[in-house]
Formats: sequence, C-alpha cells, structure tokens
Amino acid sequence: VDWSTSLASLWILFTTANFPDVMIDGYNKLRVSFFFFFVYLVISLYLLNNILLAAVYDAYKAQLRVQLQTFYRKKAHSIERAFRLLATSSGEQLATRHARFQDREGELLGIDFQKWMAFFSAYSAATTGDLRSLRDQQFVQQQAVRTFEALDTDGSGMITKEEFKLVVHVLSDPQVYIPLRPIPEVGSTGWGRHLRKIFKEGLPICGRRLPWWVLI
Repeated sequence: VDWSTSLASLWILFTTANFPDVMIDGYNKLRVSFFFFFVYLVISLYLLNNILLAAVYDAYKAQLRVQLQTFYRKKAHSIERAFRLLATSSGEQLATRHARFQDREGELLGIDFQKWMAFFSAYSAATTGDLRSLRDQQFVQQQAVRTFEALDTDGSGMITKEEFKLVVHVLSDPQVYIPLRPIPEVGSTGWGRHLRKIFKEGLPICGRRLPWWVLI
C-alpha cells in the first residue's frame, strides 16, 4: 500500500476535486468501500469544513475589530490635534482684546471665523485641486460662510470641539457629497435649468414626475 499517495488522495478528496474518481478502483474491488468514502465525506465536508470556516471567520472578525478600533482611535486623536491647532484659547483672546502677550496657554474656546475660512479653503483645494478661477474661490468662500453660520447655532462666533468633530465626520464620509465647485455656466441657461430640474425632480410623465434613477 502506498500510504503517501493514499493520504494525498484523501487530502484532495477533502475539496472533492478528485471525487468520484478516487473511489472507483476501491469500489470495483470491494463494494463496501463506499461506506468509508461516505463517512469520510460527511465528516470532512459537513463537520471539519464548517469548523475550519468558523475558526477563520472568528479570526477575521477579531482582526477587523482591532483594525477598526485602531482606525477610530487614530481618527479621534487626529481630530483632537487638528482642533487644538485651529482653536483659539482664552489666553489668545485676552491678548487680542488687551493687546498684550499671555505667556500661559488658556482654555480652548473654539475655532474662530478666520481660521475656519483658512481650514475650509485648504480642504477644498486639497479635495478638488487648485482653485484657480475667481468664481471657484468665491463659491468656496460662500460654502465656508454658510457652514460656519449653520454650525454656530449659539452665535458665539466660535465652532466648538463637538461641532468640529461633527463637520469632520461629514467631510470624511465618502457617502456624503459636498459641492465644492459652482454649477457650470451652462447651468444658468434655459436648457441648463431644464436639465437641472429633470435631474432634481424627475421626468414629467402622465401628469407626475418620475425620478430619473427609476427609469434607468
């Protein structure tokens, strides 16, 4: 008996790649050998294979959990550092008001309007490329002002840490579309407005408007 060839054939049989060829010779010589292959396939396919798959999946989930925890921890740390770089401290605010230098670092109050504009402009330039045209720059500035006014609900003129975390999560979400360039000039023409209405509200069919993605 060639045990090495037999073990190799049984190992390949675990994947059913050589079935039923592997049992033809034994079955022709001894019909009872069918039960050996039957029991082997039941144990290997329906027991060992499931156990192996469950072990691999558990290891994958554990590794994925560690990676997600590391990702969110680094993300929170990066947001915290970004806020500290942009935020205005109470010491800086007092120095601005009284025109004197404060040696100690005060409490972080929030991000003021000027720093927010610089941050949003840098983000837009990094996302869409260089904002060369004056029209693009004006559009980004308008978006920055609207975002700042929407976040500054208390009218303090500052964006707090929680508000900054919220806007960073939105900016980093690939599922959220944020327009950073104005609508092309063709969009202000008659045909452009008509096409915009079709894409926004749908096609007028039988007295009602059907969304264009339903018709595709």
